[in-house]
Amino acid sequence: MDPDLSPPHSPRSPLSMAGLDLSDRPLENETFGVEEFAWDDALDDPGQRQEFRVPPMVQSTVSVPLQQWIRTESAAGLLSVERNRRSMLRKTTVAYAMAELLRHCTRVHRGAWSLEDAALAAGDAPGGLSSLCHLDNFAVRVANGPDATVEGVDMLSPAISLRLSTPFFASDAFFDGGDNTTRASSSNGPEEVGRFLEVEVHSMGFSSDGEGAVPLEETGTGEDDRRACHLLGILLYELYLETSPFAVPDTLAVAEMNESEHSISAFEPSSKKKSLHSDKDELTNEDFSSQSADVSCDVHVLGDGVALRDRLFKYVPLKDLGFPASVSLLVKSLLECGWEEFCPSDDDPFSLKAASDDLHLLIQDPCRFLFDKVMLPDSGGVSIKIKQNELYGRETERSLITDVFCRVSLAGESEALFVQGFSGSGKSRLVQSMIPYVDVAGGYAVQQKFDPISQEQPTAVIISAFNELCVLISMKRSPEELNCIVVSLMAVFGSHLSTLTRVLPGVALLSPELNAAVLDQGRTTGNEINLSRVYYILQLFLRVVSSREHPVVLFLDDIHWADSPSLDILYRILSDIKGASSLYFIGSYRSNEVTNGDPVFTFKHELEACGVQCSNVHLDGMNIEEVNAMISDALGIFPRISKPLSRIVLRISQGNPLFVLECLGSLAERGLLHYSMRERRWLWDANKIASDDIASNVCELLATKIVRLSEDSQLALKVASSFGNALNSSVVETLMSACPRYANLQRELDDTVEAGFLNKSRSDSVYTFVHDKVREAAYSLVRNKDQFHHEIGMTLYNAILAEEDREQKLDSMIFLIVDQVNHARPPPSGLRVTLTELNHKAASKAMQRSNFPAAYFYSKLAMQLLPDDHWGSHYRLSLNIYLIFGNAAYAEGHSEEAASALEKMLLCGTTVEEKLDAYYLKIRLLYAEGKGKLAYDTCVEVLGLLGESVPADAPQNFVATTAIVQAKLSKMTVEEWMGVKEMSTPRGYSLMKFYDIACFLSFFVNEGVLKWHARRQIELTLEHGVCKYSAKAIVNIAMVLGGKLFGRQDEEAYRLGKIAMKLLERFDASDVCGVYMVHYGYLAVNVEPFQACAAMLKRGSEIGHSMGDIQGAVLAGILCTQKQLFSGCNLNTLKKEIDYLVRLAEANSRPVIQFYVRAFQETVELLIGKDLQSTSSEPANDIRAISESQTYHQVVRNFWNGHYKRALFFAEKPSAITDDDVSHQKSTFITFYGGLSCCFATRNLKSNKKYFGMLSDAVELMKARSKQSKWNYLNKMHLLEAQLQSAMGKRDEARASFNAAVSATRESKLIHEEGLACEFAALHCLRYDDTAQARTLFEEAKGCYAKWGSQIRVALIERQLQKLAI
Repeated sequence: MDPDLSPPHSPRSPLSMAGLDLSDRPLENETFGVEEFAWDDALDDPGQRQEFRVPPMVQSTVSVPLQQWIRTESAAGLLSVERNRRSMLRKTTVAYAMAELLRHCTRVHRGAWSLEDAALAAGDAPGGLSSLCHLDNFAVRVANGPDATVEGVDMLSPAISLRLSTPFFASDAFFDGGDNTTRASSSNGPEEVGRFLEVEVHSMGFSSDGEGAVPLEETGTGEDDRRACHLLGILLYELYLETSPFAVPDTLAVAEMNESEHSISAFEPSSKKKSLHSDKDELTNEDFSSQSADVSCDVHVLGDGVALRDRLFKYVPLKDLGFPASVSLLVKSLLECGWEEFCPSDDDPFSLKAASDDLHLLIQDPCRFLFDKVMLPDSGGVSIKIKQNELYGRETERSLITDVFCRVSLAGESEALFVQGFSGSGKSRLVQSMIPYVDVAGGYAVQQKFDPISQEQPTAVIISAFNELCVLISMKRSPEELNCIVVSLMAVFGSHLSTLTRVLPGVALLSPELNAAVLDQGRTTGNEINLSRVYYILQLFLRVVSSREHPVVLFLDDIHWADSPSLDILYRILSDIKGASSLYFIGSYRSNEVTNGDPVFTFKHELEACGVQCSNVHLDGMNIEEVNAMISDALGIFPRISKPLSRIVLRISQGNPLFVLECLGSLAERGLLHYSMRERRWLWDANKIASDDIASNVCELLATKIVRLSEDSQLALKVASSFGNALNSSVVETLMSACPRYANLQRELDDTVEAGFLNKSRSDSVYTFVHDKVREAAYSLVRNKDQFHHEIGMTLYNAILAEEDREQKLDSMIFLIVDQVNHARPPPSGLRVTLTELNHKAASKAMQRSNFPAAYFYSKLAMQLLPDDHWGSHYRLSLNIYLIFGNAAYAEGHSEEAASALEKMLLCGTTVEEKLDAYYLKIRLLYAEGKGKLAYDTCVEVLGLLGESVPADAPQNFVATTAIVQAKLSKMTVEEWMGVKEMSTPRGYSLMKFYDIACFLSFFVNEGVLKWHARRQIELTLEHGVCKYSAKAIVNIAMVLGGKLFGRQDEEAYRLGKIAMKLLERFDASDVCGVYMVHYGYLAVNVEPFQACAAMLKRGSEIGHSMGDIQGAVLAGILCTQKQLFSGCNLNTLKKEIDYLVRLAEANSRPVIQFYVRAFQETVELLIGKDLQSTSSEPANDIRAISESQTYHQVVRNFWNGHYKRALFFAEKPSAITDDDVSHQKSTFITFYGGLSCCFATRNLKSNKKYFGMLSDAVELMKARSKQSKWNYLNKMHLLEAQLQSAMGKRDEARASFNAAVSATRESKLIHEEGLACEFAALHCLRYDDTAQARTLFEEAKGCYAKWGSQIRVALIERQLQKLAI
């Protein structure tokens, strides 16, 4: 080495001479400053920068000769440990660039170098590959600035420039707009800046297609590759140490050389040469400096015989001189490529590419791979460092889940993705890797986990996720955006906003004003929130807060432990066709713990059936490369070194990521894998590991690890595992106060947190296991599990009984206690009644929360625990348990079990009052099964037991007696109704309750007696006061007064209906939806426009949803659909509404309601133009109204399909035109369509008295209707008159009536009937050969039908136009 290039400092010494090593240890009072060396000062001659012409792409950098750069870096490294580390990182960056330059040269000119090196070996030519592998042939380009970042390295001859850059995807700017570096942190030392680098090579000295050039790819691993690696090793040694690796002569080797007459061949090693692995010889500072001059002299004498030179000098490993062991190992591997006995075999080659990969790894994560680890005091040794957020071998799966998110955010449509795999396969980590992208896109990502043990409220996990969503929204949105969200929520929920805050308390975080608004509208706080209400509340909330700009990602882990109600909520939200929800649902489950019949698969199939796009990801075990990457990262060693260990671990773990990590931990704990302080890296004995008896699954490994803990710590983990995935601190405190055995429970739990078994929430209120397998391992150590659970439960229960606030605390922990004590099988005889009462309490609370599965489970168990003589010894408890079970079984669809429990109650109950709830549930059960007549008869029976005499039909004096009631009602104003006293007698309240359901049932079964029930309710209200059923009673009597029997007093009926709507404000009425349904479905529709009534019925349906009244919501939705059909609503929009109702009806298993809504669905689909494969069949029941509805739909379908004679056939049926007060709207439209059809039933309508009479009657009916509501009926009157006049030959009068009909439809915005008027007017013109006018009218009709969305009607008009064109 040229003495002139020695560093400016003296004397010469290894980097460790000043007590500064490169170990990864914490620094105290260290100043992280900017380098004090400026490159302008460091250059001996600033003009040297111009010796190499830098390409334009790198002209913003400073070029420094490599020798000069090394001296300055070495001087800077001696100033402090931190600067030493940074200097080492920069040198390694230069080493990487030099390796890439050599790769480029060998790829492009491999043939040329081989020829030159061969000539060199023969002594025929100077130069060759060796000629470019010296420090003087390189220059370093550094960035202008104080940090002097290495931006590239240049080779002077041949002229090649290599540029280093960090790609955008690997930079902080990809996420937060920061700089282009990423930090690799270390728990044992300061942060070092790691860089993921890409190289760009710019060749100026030659062309890559010259003579002897080969394609740009790696070729072979022969002698040339080994020689290039050996030369690179020499370069790197000089780069780090500033001297040759063979600076110290080996006296034995020199003597042997002199005796052998210099006959050693270039690559023939001496038998007495010392191995490069020898690291026992020591080198003093004096030896180091004094022998430097001799080295260059000896080398000069020997010429360029590299092998001979290497043999004559002793090699000192870099790690012995204070350099990192990883650098020393890499350099040694490169140098060994020059010796045949050490060079790698062809089966396991070491190449420039392998060296480049190693160097890039050192740069990318220096704390893990470059710098040595040290054993800190009291640390217990060097630990295995796991990359917590790294995914191995999941690139395809990660791309898939990201692509789905992009679709959701772009299209604004909800999708679902299911991730399956064995426990420990990385399902959660895979999903969590997407969260940064969600944040960048402006979305919200929330995560929750289902618990396999607790029976508590099934919706709690989902509710918690939505509350977490509220927190995210409050944190990520601006005050202006939050205000818009709050305004939208108040507009959507209206007077039921308090219901939202009860389900999602987190919404109060969105705005301070929201809490005050809720208090002002808190009238519904007394209502029980059932599961149906939860469905709709979450649906509405998500419609408001989610959008394409702000999609929501909901990740629920372990959904195979979710119950049916929880999955049903998710189904309702994801299948919400009415909202604009942008929800990306991700559910993970263990593929080895589910079967084809599992609810998870049913859930997936239902989503796919309703059009929700579902994707699937299956996580298999990792392959050898992926396992090796994980182990390499964990141990901080090169992948090529860790591969033998990885093969063994793969065989043991089958590639399960969790198992791999636990296997490494187990090997380290038993000393089979250890960190060598001498070698400064992890070492292992492959033979011992292969022969060792290692656990066959991860649970065994974890259990073995837990057993090594103290007995108290083991007990703490066992207790935590018995409560599922989470343990609340309040439970811990209760156990600690109850039993000396648990006195140190909290301290031991905290110790297990430190040991890595548990996590503790930031609020210190909840302990959770770091992984399910840890909980399973801890739980597997519990010997007598049932007894263990029972003892914990009874300990909690007894502790709570001793406290003053026992009732409140027992209520808060009832599910936890009951889940524990129920493990006793069989229950202790002395505790049988206690366990019964506890299960009854749990069932009651579950029922209040609409947790029907839990209520069913607890109440059924309570029934089994009751003593044999329980109806005598525990009568009241028995009644309550049986009633809860009946309700829960009914809600869960177990009709037979519910009926059996109710019959037992009715048989064993002693008084009518005690059996009323059972009767009421029985009536609902019978109606749900389609037994409407039996349900009504049972209702009449109960009213008889309460002292009422119910007639089979309205009595003869009904009109007279009702007139008296009517006179009283007509005098009462809204203010007077609001001042009527509240009903206080239990009997009166019970009567109103059963008369209310009697009115509903008689609507379907015996409409004649409905009038009597309605009047009786009003009499009870006037006698005993108002209650929550009074509003419904008022609209019922209003419907009666608006009927034919009382001369259709539509105005008075409408007035009473408005009073009923006002009375709803006074009470938290249970049947708000029913009041909306009657008023806007049957009363207001005779006065107000169809469109306005449809809007209010839609509102009533939404209220039904929010109140949990799904049956009422669907019925109101059906009436809304009817009014929308009357008003000419776009058929495609209407079909979406109906499809939604169909799914609701099917989900709630109501055969009668399913029939009604499917009938409308089929009608609308036919009008759109869809061929009906089959029509809805009548359900097996005894409800008369169904046949009337079927007739109505047949008339409508056939009329609009152009089958006028068939429509007329159905319109003439006895059930078509009735005098029923309820059915008169359907009758009105049947009369309308029937009258229009008469014109096509005969060629001479005037001579057909029957059809002429039907048309005339229709005209008169529409005249009467139009007097009450011109908006709805005036156009129909004009159209019927026009048809009648046209049939009678009154051309001009008919044309005037047609024009009036068209004008009236346009004013009323009835687009479908405007088309009908234009079409029939065109037909009238054709009768008088006015073809031009007919064509114009047909075109107008076609445009109207197209806007309506009726392709079938458009086709009819097109056929008419084709006829005119012939």
